[in-house]
Amino acid sequence: MAIASASLAIACASIIGIDDRLLDDLTPDADAADDHEIVADDRPMPPSSCGPTATCVDVPAGWQLTSLAPKSRPGCSAGYTAAEDVVVAGDGLGCTCKCTETTPGSCAADNTTTTFRDYPAAGCSASTATYGLTVLDGGCGILAITTTPAVRVPTPAATPPACAADAGPSRISNGQACAAQGMVCNDGGMCAAALPASELLCVTQAGDLACPSGFPKKVPVGTSTGADNRQCGTCTCTPATTCDGPALTLFAGGGCTDASLEVVASGSCTNVDAGEVYASYRYEGRAPGCQPSVPPLLDGGVTIAGRRTVCCMPSGGAGDGDGGSDGGGD
Repeated sequence: MAIASASLAIACASIIGIDDRLLDDLTPDADAADDHEIVADDRPMPPSSCGPTATCVDVPAGWQLTSLAPKSRPGCSAGYTAAEDVVVAGDGLGCTCKCTETTPGSCAADNTTTTFRDYPAAGCSASTATYGLTVLDGGCGILAITTTPAVRVPTPAATPPACAADAGPSRISNGQACAAQGMVCNDGGMCAAALPASELLCVTQAGDLACPSGFPKKVPVGTSTGADNRQCGTCTCTPATTCDGPALTLFAGGGCTDASLEVVASGSCTNVDAGEVYASYRYEGRAPGCQPSVPPLLDGGVTIAGRRTVCCMPSGGAGDGDGGSDGGGD
């Protein structure tokens, strides 16, 4: 009977694939990893996705990613936390010179005209045709013009603006900073959530430091404002006397449609295709404005307690609008 049982076992082994190892050989080795055990993978994990509204930002070593609302205290935007009230000197701590145009300048004073000349050969010699053009500051003029190989368009005369100067200390306003809560993304960067136009994306660090690459806008920030004893001298504004970027555009169609030729109105000779016929024109330039010519001198100073370095992305990187109201502080 024992012999029959042994024969049956061997037959079954050959049918179901049981090998001829001893039972001790089938016992798992304590030193070997289980076939079903999860083994740690030493390959680098892929970077986290920032999502559709966030951006992966390279944060320099030693700096903390933060948002800055330089003109208001609206509370932290989504993706930012730990609101901290701060005072902000957005334009530094010196004097400003503001020029206001009390009367705007113009490239199209009443009855202002100029002359457009056609020439029979390149080089603008021996003028054969002239056209009186009205300087329209963007308006459309109707006039049939047939071009020759070269033309000359003088710079339009300009009426300068009247300017009023206003000097004063740069403003100090109440603002707010919030720490970013982003995930780690590519190469150790952080996911920064989108900000409204009135807030800036910045990095911050204690002390007075140079701004790192990618964050060039340095904003003086602190925890409170001390006495502000700044006084600013007078500034001077000078009106510009010429049009900026004046040009003559000739159109094949009436009503300034189908633009075909643009000539810079500089008084220099310009070679063009001869024989083209134009039906309308626009002769324009940007009106002159006012520019500070003598900056005001600063007397006295201001103290901001708890100074830190806050460096922000340029306007447009994360928005830099006037969405908040000034909190005062000066």
